[in-house]
Amino acid sequence: ALPAPARPARAPRRAPAKEPAQAATEPATATPARTPAPDAGAGARTAVLAGIFGEILGLDAVADDEDFFASGGDSILSIQVVARARKAGLRVTAQEVFQHRTPAGLALVARGAEPPPERAGLDPVGGLPPLPIMQWFADRADASAGPAGRFFQSALVVTPPRADLASLTRAVRDLVDRHDALRLRLDRPGGVWALSVASPGAVPATVRRADARGLDGEALTALVAEESATAAARLDPAAGNVFQAVWFDRGPGAAGRLLLCVHHLAVDGVSWRTLLPDLRTAWEAAASGGAADLAAPADLAVPATSLREWAHRLLAEAHAPERLAELAHWTSLAAPDAPLAARRPDPSRDTAATQEALVLTVPEDQARVLLTELPRAYRCGAEDVLLAGLALAVVRWRDGGDPWLLVDLEGHGRHPLDGTDPSRTVGWFTTLHPVRLDLDGVDPEAAGRGGTAAGDLLKRVKEQLRAAPGQGFGHGLLRYLNARTAPALAGAARPQILFNYRGRLDPAAGQGDDRHWAHAPESAALA
Repeated sequence: ALPAPARPARAPRRAPAKEPAQAATEPATATPARTPAPDAGAGARTAVLAGIFGEILGLDAVADDEDFFASGGDSILSIQVVARARKAGLRVTAQEVFQHRTPAGLALVARGAEPPPERAGLDPVGGLPPLPIMQWFADRADASAGPAGRFFQSALVVTPPRADLASLTRAVRDLVDRHDALRLRLDRPGGVWALSVASPGAVPATVRRADARGLDGEALTALVAEESATAAARLDPAAGNVFQAVWFDRGPGAAGRLLLCVHHLAVDGVSWRTLLPDLRTAWEAAASGGAADLAAPADLAVPATSLREWAHRLLAEAHAPERLAELAHWTSLAAPDAPLAARRPDPSRDTAATQEALVLTVPEDQARVLLTELPRAYRCGAEDVLLAGLALAVVRWRDGGDPWLLVDLEGHGRHPLDGTDPSRTVGWFTTLHPVRLDLDGVDPEAAGRGGTAAGDLLKRVKEQLRAAPGQGFGHGLLRYLNARTAPALAGAARPQILFNYRGRLDPAAGQGDDRHWAHAPESAALA
């Protein structure tokens, strides 16, 4: 855990599993892009984008030539740049943020915001193949029974004092109708997983009222804990119920709480950065008494790529020659590393019921070095720095054992493919791929003391991470969506460590009027 000024985004809680609210660093190869010539409006666009960079990175001022990633940005935050630029009337893509990394550079390719697209392609309603991470989950659990049926994420936000059940219900209904994943249904004919998206309006969107009048402190926290557990128990993806909402009514003039509980099949950490702002927008429209035109960009913008279109696009991508060429890299990682304990993890024994948690808080001055100063000095991401530290810790702990380890690395999975833009699409997009961190020839004690040896270690780990083709995006495609390549990867060793860098908290969240709709103090009580 990191101190508040540098803390990763508070991922909505879920049970019982690790939290894949993920962030990635800069791409394996940042292809230099041709820079257009400046035009008359470039200066104004630069100023807007510099302001957006500053808001997201928590900086008072950002120079026109300041590198977003060298200043602490990551790929999840780049999605926020896209969203805020759209709100400011500019259209850029996440890939363009990677390629044109400064306000001035990005301003040269920024375009005026376009009206919501007319979806002339695949109908967003209907059946879709499970995404690779869903297939990964299907290999491990039954989504409708036992502990895995409670595989969910939750968020608890503060609602304005004038919010009431009617306006919140309308806002939730608009949210469910806008985002296809909240209308998912899981079917398992013959044990094979299949998903479908229901039409807008076909899924009842209700808000349960919990009487919290006069409650605060421990009493309110206890009620939140009770209601969040029962909300999770009501989730049933096989019945098309992947979303629950509970309003904690604290009475007239008091700020309430709103709990959103979503089955993990329908949401990931990045999704909340779309859902929560959209919830606020929908409620403000409902509370104003006006008819909300949800197709208008000022209200809830239509995701450029539907969940169903994305799923089918991934299915095609899994058979592309460029992806098939990656198979040799992934099969080269099939050998297991040495056990981390007296025995290897046993899926029949080491389950969610026996897991434990350890939380350590890094002092603020060290966090600043880890997340900002070292990435800037070595032109890498915070994830590279943290993984270098992890690799060093494991090798030192083994004390003369194997100098390398396998790690499963999570990514946000929203890498735009040709003709797609999933930046605002809600769903479980997480990618998971193995990386081999090899410290052979590194003196662990010298690297642990810092200095040149530590810098060399960081550069080595950075290069090894960059060796993964396409940031690891293709591994799940070949493992789960291509019947010809899947057998070659099915028997590979399962890494004993899963690493997930959650990204940074938006420094502006919860300030000023934003204290309403910010994460509530009782969030730690969520089931």
